[in-house]
Amino acid sequence: MERNLRMISDRISKMAGAKIIEKRYSYRDYQKYRQSSHKFELKQRLYFLIQQSKFFDDFLEKAE
Repeated sequence: MERNLRMISDRISKMAGAKIIEKRYSYRDYQKYRQSSHKFELKQRLYFLIQQSKFFDDFLEKAE
C-alpha cells in the first residue's frame, strides 16, 4: 500500500514539476541512526530517571 501511495505521489509531483524526494533511510538503517544519536540517549536517560523518581525534587537530585 505504501509503495502504491508513493508511486501516485511521485507521478503527481512529476506532472506538477515538483522535485521527487528520494527515500533517505530504510527502517532498519533509521533505527540504527536514531539509537546512536545523542538526543535518543538523553531521552532514554531522562525517561529512566523519571521512572525512578517519586517527586520532582528527587528527580532533580538524581539528574545531577
